[in-house]
Amino acid sequence: MVTPLGHDVETVWQNLLECKSGIGKTTLFDAETFPTQFSAEVRDFDHTADIPAEYREKHVNAGRNTGFMIGAALQAWREAGLPLPLSDDGDIPAERVGVYLGAG
Repeated sequence: MVTPLGHDVETVWQNLLECKSGIGKTTLFDAETFPTQFSAEVRDFDHTADIPAEYREKHVNAGRNTGFMIGAALQAWREAGLPLPLSDDGDIPAERVGVYLGAG
């Protein structure tokens, strides 16, 4: 999970249990001219931090939403106990891997 409440399952769960909010003053752009100046931003997330070095260069310029997806996918991959780095010999059949993605 990469959300305004945290960047991993444990943090998000803890923040939910403590009734914390992920909403705050908008900082990604100057919202002063808008009627609403608060939002639920994902803050302080570096999508390249957990990417294995051999893949990092390909994703260093990824868009913000793509970075969230990469971070969440890597968490899920590791949680499933799947090996990193991936090998080119195809030891994990493609039909055994899927993605369910939600963004807003």
